[in-house]
Order: sequence, then C-alpha cells, then structure tokens
Amino acid sequence: MSARGRKPPTAAPDAEHLLAFALVHAHVSTWICSRPTTADDSYVLLERTVPDYNLIHAQEGRAVWTIDGVDHVLETGDLVLVPPGVRHHARSASARMAIGSVHVLATLPGGQDLFALLVPPRQRRVAAGCRLDAIMRLAIGEVDRERDTATAMLAHWGPLVAKELLRHDHAAGALRANPLDPLVVEILEHLERHLAQPLSLGDLAKRSGYSPQHLNRRFTAALGLTPLACLSDMRLQRAASLLRDGVLTIAAIGARVGLGDAAYFSRVFRKRYGRTPSDWRDHAGSGNPS
Repeated sequence: MSARGRKPPTAAPDAEHLLAFALVHAHVSTWICSRPTTADDSYVLLERTVPDYNLIHAQEGRAVWTIDGVDHVLETGDLVLVPPGVRHHARSASARMAIGSVHVLATLPGGQDLFALLVPPRQRRVAAGCRLDAIMRLAIGEVDRERDTATAMLAHWGPLVAKELLRHDHAAGALRANPLDPLVVEILEHLERHLAQPLSLGDLAKRSGYSPQHLNRRFTAALGLTPLACLSDMRLQRAASLLRDGVLTIAAIGARVGLGDAAYFSRVFRKRYGRTPSDWRDHAGSGNPS
C-alpha cells in the first residue's frame, strides 16, 4: 500500500511504549551520591546549577528545596527532581534532617534526554517501604559506607535508581510523555520481536509504507538514530544482558540476537562495550563455557 493510502498505525500511550523501550535500552550515568545530614537545623545549600538531574529524597525530617524560585517543602518520604541548568538552593526545616542525593543522566541510544522525553513530575510522595524508597535508601547507605569503592557502586545503583523512579511515576500515572511518532513505535516493536532475523532498511521501509529516506528521517527525529542503528544497539544490549545471565553459550547468544557470525559479533560487541563477548561474560561473573 502506498504511503498516501496507508492507514496510520495506532499507538498505545506514548509513555508506556517509550518507558518499555527505555527500561531495556537507556544508558544511565551517575557521578555523585551523598547523604547530607544535620542535627541542629543548620543545613544550607547555596544557590547553584548542576549539569545533570539531581534526585533529592527526604529520608528523615523536613527540608525546603527552592527550584527556579518555587519552594518545595519536603517531608520525610518526598522526592524532588532538579533538572540540569535550573537554579536551586535549599535549607533544613527541622532539627534533625537526612537527605539522600543522587545525580544521574539517562539517555536513549541516540543521545536524547530520557527525562525530557517522559517528563516526570518535579515532586512526588514515595511510600515508605516501596521499591523506590528501598532502592534510594540502599544506594545512599551503601555508597555512604563504602567510600573507597563508591565509583563502582554508583555504576550499579544509578541505573536502578533512575529506572525505578520512572516505573514509580508511571504506575502513579504521573509521566507526561512528549508525543512519540506512532510509526516509530510500530517499527520499534517490530525490531524488538525480530532481533534474530536479517532486517534491511528496505524491509522496514516496505513494512512502513514509506521510502527508506523518509523512514530514516522520522526515526532520527524521534530517537536521534536511524532504524538500523537502533537495531544494532538493541541487538548488542540484548546480547550483553544474555551474557550477564550466563545461561547460553556465546554462539547461541549471537544467533539469538541476529549476530551469528562469531568474528563479526566479537568485533562489534568490543567496539560498543570495550570487551569481547567472552571477556564481558567473565567480568560479569559467569563461569559457563563458550
């Protein structure tokens, strides 16, 4: 069917599709994690901006975070998200106060800011004992105790914190995703279902009803990369996950993700992750044979 006569694909809510894609493929970087505390109502954070997203979790007592001129009163359990480049300052508002602070950047394979696409709220209530509350407290506590290995711990905790925040906000119906092109949603779902199969840009264009050039433009506008670049990244990230699981052989994993040529699989995987598939699996702690 021609592009002109083709019925536009129907997309489920953008936030749901984008979140499902991001939970698998987003890259999360973390640099700083801290736990400001006070026992005498003396904590003051001078006005500043930061180059990343700062998650502030009130773990004990009360504080006031002033973000872009707006006061956000944080009771125990509240979590506020400070975007990069936004002026903010803070102070304690109770005699005892403990704050968990994590700085993250979360991007899609094309480099887009995931929080800018999913638009989580500035502030939310985090129920005591829920997964987000537990992960924030565990992350802050472990990094605070083990300063000598804090960098390695942040690489582990950062993705857990960022992705659980998005799950939490999605479950609460609080994400306001910027509209995602329904054609891109449809092709993403097709790629995810057919990673093991040989797919060309011509195949995808034929499925979409548009020219290869038009499909590339639509994909790049939505996600910052072409369909084939996205397919390559999806394959490599799925391979990395399967290698970490340590169940399948390297050859079986290559076949599972459409990278059956062992030499090619090793070459592109090393280019993406800095290690061969075998080295990656060994580093992840699996002792299964290849």
